Amino acid sequence: IDSSDKAHTCTDEPSPWFKQKGKTCTSDVALTKRSCGSKDFNDNGYCRKTCYDTGARFGKDDCSAGWAKYGTENIDAYLCSIEEYVGGYLKLSKDKSCKTGLFYMNNPPIALA
Repeated sequence: IDSSDKAHTCTDEPSPWFKQKGKTCTSDVALTKRSCGSKDFNDNGYCRKTCYDTGARFGKDDCSAGWAKYGTENIDAYLCSIEEYVGGYLKLSKDKSCKTGLFYMNNPPIALA
């Protein structure tokens, strides 16, 4: 795993409608997740970080914490699903049933020496 793969930064700017209603991307995660697939959210990049964190990323966004820290610390998680290509979405969980404690990373490139 590439140890230079540091955390990625994605904005979490709410849509004008969210702002008008006094909502942020994280104040109503269920509403945000439902909105993530909309053309408006995708075209404008609204709530990119929250969408990524709930499993509804835009295209091939990588808003993860990156893999660099796992060069020195273990990742204690179960692999729930995977898109089998470099940059594909990994669905991970702290829970064996993959029903709670979900988090997402992008499938890293691995170089063989």
